[in-house]
Amino acid sequence: MDSGSRTSGQALKIFAAVVFCYALMEGFSINIFSNYLVDAYNVSDRMRGLIETPRELPGIFVMFILSALAMYGDVTLAVASQLLCVAGLIVMGVMGPSFATMILFMVVYSTGTHLYFPLESSIGMSLSEEGKVGHTLGKLKSCSTFGYFVSAIAVFFGFRCGVFDFTTRIKMPLVLAAFSSAVAALLLMTLRKALADAPKREK
Repeated sequence: MDSGSRTSGQALKIFAAVVFCYALMEGFSINIFSNYLVDAYNVSDRMRGLIETPRELPGIFVMFILSALAMYGDVTLAVASQLLCVAGLIVMGVMGPSFATMILFMVVYSTGTHLYFPLESSIGMSLSEEGKVGHTLGKLKSCSTFGYFVSAIAVFFGFRCGVFDFTTRIKMPLVLAAFSSAVAALLLMTLRKALADAPKREK
């Protein structure tokens, strides 16, 4: 096996770990975000619907954001997306912000997640071997599914055993989500370094 193949294989393993960490983050945050809003802020059903507007705005503008940042590589943008997630989750999970501040940092967090969505497939395809794009994306999807599975079990037992509670100042699920995103960012930085000397492929 030549050095290029070894580098590609190592990079794919690193990115698989990133995908797993990102799924963990979503399992500890967005998948139970409605519970957070109700328990921490006593949000009504009507207000919950209204909150969806600012939360989804980054999804509408993500194409413009990516276009404006086109001079940066996919991995660099993915690092930035994870750091945005960490910032939003730390404020919501640790600082007990006012409702208005929470909405602001919810948008920061949402911007990070929407920025990452298209990058995951793009990076996965760029790391795949010629003719094995579907196979590679399938393996990455299995890592994502496993991450959701692990976080779902943790959430179930965490709330049942009283370890997780959105009525306390420290929201442990969001703290764990922030930690998962931080690990993903560090892994992406490692990936960027591993790819620095790899042959460049057309995006």
